[in-house]
Amino acid sequence: MEKRTYTCDVCGTDKKETNHWFAVFVMARVSPPPRIYVVSLQDLAGCREEEAAKHVCGEQCVTKMISQSLSALLPAPMAGASEGAPN
Repeated sequence: MEKRTYTCDVCGTDKKETNHWFAVFVMARVSPPPRIYVVSLQDLAGCREEEAAKHVCGEQCVTKMISQSLSALLPAPMAGASEGAPN
């Protein structure tokens, strides 16, 4: 059985034996709500959806991945929309 190597899709770190990794699935939908699933990489082993997952090296990178994914799904702010907005 060939051993799979992983690289974090957020920071570029290579997976070692002792660190705890996650797989993130972002399901952008035409109609809301978008869905984001986070599972342990150990739980994903052998799953047919493994290739569609983003691989992340820890909780901090999971948080960054979720933030980036949500930002990409939101519409861009309109020009001047921040004027008059509460601080």
